[in-house]
Amino acid sequence: MQKGSVLGYDLNEKNCQISYYDENKEEPETMEAAVDNYQIPLILGYYKERWVYGQEAKRLREAGEGDIVTHLFRKAVKRKKVRVGGKIHDGVWLLAKFISMTLKKFEQIDYITFSVPYTNVDMSKMLKGIGKDRKSTRLNSSHSEIS
Repeated sequence: MQKGSVLGYDLNEKNCQISYYDENKEEPETMEAAVDNYQIPLILGYYKERWVYGQEAKRLREAGEGDIVTHLFRKAVKRKKVRVGGKIHDGVWLLAKFISMTLKKFEQIDYITFSVPYTNVDMSKMLKGIGKDRKSTRLNSSHSEIS
């Protein structure tokens, strides 16, 4: 479990990167997806009634097993519906699932900032909703709307 109560969460179309302030080391750290790899693939997998994300979901895709969902950010912004495990899920729900799974690695989160390539009202509400139990949540975007 990571010890970092201040997080920066950078999302793009294919990956995410999570940085946090490590209170023990008194300096920022970036979460590794693998050795010397800090980009977590923005992909979900569903196999044998279990959700997985990132590298584990990529392995499922490579093995041709389970249901795989890619382009999570785009699906969330466009509110796309996706069938996974026999159920239909909204893209926002899928992205929220991915984010919540990655945040489970942290014992305590007091502040979280999301950085995204673009946003809309629904995306802003969703990201703020994920951070609602935190003392502070911020959303940074390079664009205000999708085209």
